[in-house]
Amino acid sequence: MLKLRSAIVLLAAIAAAMLTARLGLWQLDRAAQKTALQQTLQQQRALPHLLQAQLAREAADVPAQLHRIVRLQGRWLAAHTVFLENRQMNGQPGFYAVTPLQLNDGSAVLVQRGWVPRDLMDRTRVVAPPPPDGVVQVAGRIAPGPARLPHLRDTTYRHLLTKVEAAIDPQPHDPWPCHHQHFGASLAVTCQAYLRAGRLPVVRYLEDDALVQALQRIDARVRKSPAVRVYTSARLQGRVEVGLSWQLQQWANQNEMGGSQQVEDPLLSITRFRLRRNLRQAWQQRQKPLDMTRLAPLAQQIGVSTNWLQTQLTGCLYFGHYWELAHNQFSATISKAKPATVSITDAIAELRTWLRG
Repeated sequence: MLKLRSAIVLLAAIAAAMLTARLGLWQLDRAAQKTALQQTLQQQRALPHLLQAQLAREAADVPAQLHRIVRLQGRWLAAHTVFLENRQMNGQPGFYAVTPLQLNDGSAVLVQRGWVPRDLMDRTRVVAPPPPDGVVQVAGRIAPGPARLPHLRDTTYRHLLTKVEAAIDPQPHDPWPCHHQHFGASLAVTCQAYLRAGRLPVVRYLEDDALVQALQRIDARVRKSPAVRVYTSARLQGRVEVGLSWQLQQWANQNEMGGSQQVEDPLLSITRFRLRRNLRQAWQQRQKPLDMTRLAPLAQQIGVSTNWLQTQLTGCLYFGHYWELAHNQFSATISKAKPATVSITDAIAELRTWLRG
């Protein structure tokens, strides 16, 4: 009994050491990102100040001017001031006051004028000093747009991808319109399905996503209803290693660097949806004599033998499990070819074109 207890303590110590090492590497990666961002900031600020006439007018020209100092002259459009909430200053919640500055040619530039604290007694009350009237001169750093923009792009991309998926491989229990999310508080599961799925998976993070995968593995009917509304914080410092706040922080860092989010080529996503549809059709007819000529091209596409695909077809109790095994093999085959990624804006355009087509 003593040896067993010692072994358990040793295993626990090893697991703790591995976790600590992994977290250490993650922190080093975050530190490297911050260092690279700081170097970029310093390099851009060291460049000569931009004049108003040099200000970028096209979106493609903006990344080269990010973080450079620019001097502008114009009039404040105070009536169009907006307040960006959930912005902390020294640990205190508050807002950024953003006001358009109208230039002499009629165009306008959004200027972050400053920070104001939140009224802890009345959350709807925001008091900020108005900008001065008349012509003013402003000098400041050219900054990327708010981190919410990448979030909106990502949501648009996944919304379109889900619509394409529903068109290629429709599910009677989850018809379009449906959304792409199934996280946290938006997830409701019956006791029977929860037990059949093996309860909540033991993972380090994204346990809600892992639970949905377990439910789909047993062919549970997961409905992603657009009627569900979930509100969450936009804070960038979360309580878990990987979550929404972590993703928002990654997007914010990428935005600061002037980078673009890369996603899977839509053509590959469409191929995956069609493959799942074809495998589902084979599964639904598995009680009939198997037509090997239909399985052969699917096996070739997945990167396995026809016998392997047939064995899984007859051996799996659920289509979800069958698809998971086939999809893992398909992903492994694709990864060997190093599939190309595309910018998220290009992917959105391609998906919209496909849906119109």
